[in-house]
Amino acid sequence: SRTQSLPATFFLRACILRRASCPFDRIKITISAAMSTAKKSRSAQRPRFEAAHPTYQEPKITRERVDKYLDAGQYGEHNLWSMIYETPYRQDCVKLAVFSPPPPGRIAAAEAVKGAFQPAKVGDAYGPGWSTHWFRLDIEIPEAWRGREVHLLWDSESEAMVWSNDLRPLQGLNGGDKLHKDRRGVFILATAADDLKVTLYIEMACNALFGCNQEGHFLNPPDLERKFTLKECAIALFNRSAFDVWNKLRAVNDMAKALPAGTYRKEAALFVANRTVNLIDPAHPRSLQDAEKELNEFLASAHQLSKGKYASEQGRFTVNAVGHCHIDTAWLWPFAETKRKCARSWSSQIRLMERFPRYRFACSQAQQFSWVKEDYPELYAEIREYVKRGQFVPTGGTWVEMDCNIPSGEGLARQFIFGQRFFEREFGSKCTEFWLPDTFGYSAQLPQLIQSAGMKYFVTQKLSWNNINKFPHHSFKWFALDGTPVIAHFPPSNTYVGQGDVWNVVVSEKNYLQRDRSSTSLMLYGHGDGGGGPMEHMCSTVDLLRNVPGMPIVEQAAPVALFEHLERESDALPSFHGELYFEFHRGTFTTQAKTKAFHRATEFALVAAETFATAAMLEANVVYPREKIERAWELNLLNAFHDVLPGSSIGMVYEDAEAYYAQVMESCNEVIESSIASLDGGKTGRNQRVINKSPVAISGVVQSGNKEFVFASADAKSVSDNVSATLPSGVKPVTISGSDTFVLDNGIVRAEVDRKGRVVSLVDVGSGRETLSAPGNVFVLYEDMPLFWDAWDVEIYVDEKYSIVDNLSVEKGDAHELQVSVTVTGSIGDASSISQSIRLSAGAKALEFDTKVDWNETYKLLRVRFPTAVHSDHGIFDSQYGFIRRPNHQNTSLDYAKFEVCGHKYGAIAQYDFGVALLNDSKFGYSVRGNILSLSLLKSAKRPDENADMGAQTFRYGIMPFAGDFRAAGVIAESYRFNLPLQLIGGGKPIAPVATSLADGVVLEVVKPWDLAPAGTRALVLRCHEAHGATARAEIALRHAARAVSVTNILEESSDASCIDGVAATLCDPKKIAVELSPFKVATIIVELQ
Repeated sequence: SRTQSLPATFFLRACILRRASCPFDRIKITISAAMSTAKKSRSAQRPRFEAAHPTYQEPKITRERVDKYLDAGQYGEHNLWSMIYETPYRQDCVKLAVFSPPPPGRIAAAEAVKGAFQPAKVGDAYGPGWSTHWFRLDIEIPEAWRGREVHLLWDSESEAMVWSNDLRPLQGLNGGDKLHKDRRGVFILATAADDLKVTLYIEMACNALFGCNQEGHFLNPPDLERKFTLKECAIALFNRSAFDVWNKLRAVNDMAKALPAGTYRKEAALFVANRTVNLIDPAHPRSLQDAEKELNEFLASAHQLSKGKYASEQGRFTVNAVGHCHIDTAWLWPFAETKRKCARSWSSQIRLMERFPRYRFACSQAQQFSWVKEDYPELYAEIREYVKRGQFVPTGGTWVEMDCNIPSGEGLARQFIFGQRFFEREFGSKCTEFWLPDTFGYSAQLPQLIQSAGMKYFVTQKLSWNNINKFPHHSFKWFALDGTPVIAHFPPSNTYVGQGDVWNVVVSEKNYLQRDRSSTSLMLYGHGDGGGGPMEHMCSTVDLLRNVPGMPIVEQAAPVALFEHLERESDALPSFHGELYFEFHRGTFTTQAKTKAFHRATEFALVAAETFATAAMLEANVVYPREKIERAWELNLLNAFHDVLPGSSIGMVYEDAEAYYAQVMESCNEVIESSIASLDGGKTGRNQRVINKSPVAISGVVQSGNKEFVFASADAKSVSDNVSATLPSGVKPVTISGSDTFVLDNGIVRAEVDRKGRVVSLVDVGSGRETLSAPGNVFVLYEDMPLFWDAWDVEIYVDEKYSIVDNLSVEKGDAHELQVSVTVTGSIGDASSISQSIRLSAGAKALEFDTKVDWNETYKLLRVRFPTAVHSDHGIFDSQYGFIRRPNHQNTSLDYAKFEVCGHKYGAIAQYDFGVALLNDSKFGYSVRGNILSLSLLKSAKRPDENADMGAQTFRYGIMPFAGDFRAAGVIAESYRFNLPLQLIGGGKPIAPVATSLADGVVLEVVKPWDLAPAGTRALVLRCHEAHGATARAEIALRHAARAVSVTNILEESSDASCIDGVAATLCDPKKIAVELSPFKVATIIVELQ
């Protein structure tokens, strides 16, 4: 009744303005039926429109005219769009019933179809968020439609999956997210209807493509009460001729916009687009034939139209178009929903492959393939078939598309090991290119790992997001720390979610920074992040643009085809050395602190579990728990995904991630404990022992009870009974003195702490050098309000607005000859508090800060800073399999863009004869400006997780002065000791290491059985790396005699080589290996035992 006062035309326009979001479904059908009748009447009453040439063509007006003739907006019921589906839609031909299992309801299809289905109708709303509802559709196609193409139209404002009556997953649907224009609301029931009765099931997920967010911002946390309305469920007749004309006209219209100004093809495209509009008469369907003829002549290939009226010179640039569907393994949705996203997206791509034989679809992430194999075996069988045909292209070579900042070197290596082994096992070959379009920075050692994993090529595009400097290349040779090169390519369209249209093709040439020396680039197209992939009109357009005059040639081939072309041109490609630093998303070094702490801890635990299980296998004849350890690794690798580990997912993801980390840690502890028990022979002793899980020998203080301490020492990766309640000779007792300030002194380090918890003096006793130029251990609270990406970013202006935390107090703590401490307490910010134990142990090189924070801030960043008495123009930061130097000045924009950088176990600033290292056990965000070294501790983003980092946080950091070079001073070894301190365990016998590096610069981290050893062969894998940036000649001592050694790649494949690309290994005697490594080289050595 409210509409009666409105003009009829306004009401009609409101209803049809956007078909995907019209709230008046039944009214829309009635109106469509009336208009259809009116059109038929008009068709009988009037002749077809004549198509005259314009006397003058004004470009802006003409382009807008064509736009409006193509879309579903203002004239959507009168233009070309209106001809694609014949009206009215037949909602009455679909009988609907629904079954709603208890939330979240992610049950198997076989279970769902047995549910108690109830009648349902369009207009019903379903929820809550993340729940699932199963619909049964009994469809009866009208007899008059027999032999015609019939589509099912569906819009539940959410993601959904179409299942066949025999429970095969057929295709994904999506109710439409305006952010990426990714509505997929059509399922082809029949291209030539024969069976007029069809039963389907639709699995409706109560989440959109980008999750279940609260209103107002797509990054808002989930709304668990959100409802999703079934807005459309009908069948309709599809006019493929109209669709083809619509798609071709859209392409020509885009050429009129995208081609270079002043060119013949641009002007001709606009003329042809306008003329096509004149030729089309919706009341006369045969007008489409004339329109398509006009378009075909313009779009025809040069070799077909050498004498045609629109022929022009064919360009030589080639765009390799590859369909892609980037699916974040978790982000604004939990892991469990990703499994269904994979099935929805990939089944949709299989349907497109059936219709477009030239279509190539690249798909990464072994974990996602593994999920589909387990949960959707019928779909997986189809995928395997299309892999054989070359259309479905596995790529990437890793378990997931991982973060490349936070994982350790071994963590990155295992991504490649687990990924490449899966792809080879499942599809018969390894991937040829490392595929990582969306991550937040790229480790300097990645090229070495890529090549060692059997790949030579690398694809990403994320550096196009840099917010300060434009990256200078699209195709280049990227060199690792050790000098290993790979060929890298960044698609010049600067996106992995392209629309597969003229614009993407044109900018793939126009933007290409190496087009002076390379004639080919890659174009990725298809909806992504939340999945979906390419749609029919994209595949159709890419096919259409294969060889259009005035445009680049568009080929459809696997990505390797592009790289083979680039490899032929590689001598001319520019070079880039070292880290690919991402000038954006710097907050991902800090957000979700517990996740980062768990990740580092579980990486260390996994390697330790392998080591001690190997010892038990060799010495106690225990079966190596391979399956248990591999499953634990898979969970760790899963959590390394580039929106989980960086801290940019919703809270539900971190609930899952913490549970996974707990499983990993439980498995590792069980393996270590059972291995030690086996090595003890089931006997226990009354003596005390310590376990050293680190790759370096450790001597130091261990707390044995409440205010009780012992001094212990142990070789790398061993169990030792060298434990004493007294100090060994040569180690001085530690003392504490003072009242206004406290002086802590162990003869190596002397620290003075004032009444506000600040370290006002830190002296390296051996050299007598003062470390600090001003008080250190100063907490600074910054306003942290990024421009858009809350959890992701720390912006360059963060240093401009801050407050010093100075309301802290100090009390004297432990006073033992083995360890002394002071306790710092106080408040931070508006609602947070801190409790910190500053302690110094006998024999320690670093002053330690054991910190607890109850963190309850909003849009704040907490750092601790140490102004040093060091003069240098750079900082030094621990990284995967080495270290990297970064500037501490702001000479250029490249320098000041690195105001927040990633470091692992240590960051340091050093001059020739002296320096300071800032150690940590779980932090990754560093800042070095001038002589000030800072560590980012906590961040308080509110989107997409409103509770990110809130509550209790525990972490440790330490400050270590050193004389001379940081490597010779033992900073690297000390960082391992800081992260993996000795732990007291029950009594028993000592357990010697299986293998030990006898050189400080060669770090031996991995000792495990060789998985790929021939039957009957006892063999180990040792993985070590050169850590100092020097040519190293070292020895590795073995506990068990060997008969042969060989050098292999990180995939640990069989090899007879004693020397491979900068790594050599020979057997000096049965229990000693001589190794030679070039700087920063990672070595994988196979040891065959006697």
